[in-house]
Amino acid sequence: MNQWKKASAVLLAAVLTAGAAMTALAASNKKITSVSLTITSEIKVGDDMSNDSIEVDADSNKYTVDSWEILNPGFEWMEEDVPQIKIYLTAEDGYYFSLTSSKVKLKGATYVTASKKDSSTMLMITADLPSLAETVEDIEKVTLGEDGVAYWDPVIGAGSYELRILRDGKITGPVINVTNGSCNVRTYLGKAGTYYVRVRPVNRVKTDVKGDWVESGVLYVDSDRAIAFRTGQVASGGQWEQNGDIWKYRDTDGSYPVSSWKLIGDKWYYFDSNGIMQTGWIQIGDNWYYCDETGAMLHDTTIEQYRLGSDGAMITE
Repeated sequence: MNQWKKASAVLLAAVLTAGAAMTALAASNKKITSVSLTITSEIKVGDDMSNDSIEVDADSNKYTVDSWEILNPGFEWMEEDVPQIKIYLTAEDGYYFSLTSSKVKLKGATYVTASKKDSSTMLMITADLPSLAETVEDIEKVTLGEDGVAYWDPVIGAGSYELRILRDGKITGPVINVTNGSCNVRTYLGKAGTYYVRVRPVNRVKTDVKGDWVESGVLYVDSDRAIAFRTGQVASGGQWEQNGDIWKYRDTDGSYPVSSWKLIGDKWYYFDSNGIMQTGWIQIGDNWYYCDETGAMLHDTTIEQYRLGSDGAMITE
């Protein structure tokens, strides 16, 4: 019985000693009283939901970013989504988290809530990234045509576009605001010189959110051409675009003819459902037509022993 009491006393002393040691250890740890993170996101509408387009960097050596996860349901980002993530921070040895929500500073995201676990050595922060409705994609390519019209493909999130005109490397004229994928700039090309334009998209929800400026190729305007622009003698017209063996035609409003004929100059051309110019035999309804290697429809002639009428359709009688 005395031996049991002695053993109990030894065990109690050990527990008390361990408890005192843990208390002393906790007292020796330093508090982390503020957290600062930088969140960078390249999420785009239509992308798959993944962590690949998000980066989280810690602005301190007292803790590290252990991991993060996306909390939104679904598989593909939609324009109405507000991406929400949960970030896991781990305190370095000798530190623990002791802070209020006002001491959580996030750059690139908005704080929602936070919680701690593992004796306050892990901090979990939930944050909202900017709404995808308040983002805008960058323009890929801008073209300044010979007809003095600038073209580009409209991008997701843009409600308008800003355009600047440069002559010989210097800005000329005001910033022009347009709402579609083209802009007639002929009135600014009235002096001889080398011109190009810069275009950037403006978000439709938050007009202070803008994409990067994208420059067109250069257009050289000699004195005769400048006079033609000044006097309105340059006719409106679209522009051919080539990608390898594929040809498309872009109208002055930025659109492409699809599943239809298009009169360009004095020749007819046919474009399929993807806007690609067709060559060879083409069947439309019950009629057959023939377009040569340039895409121009032939008429009033014979091809491969088949006669083509004045409207280009094969004569079947």
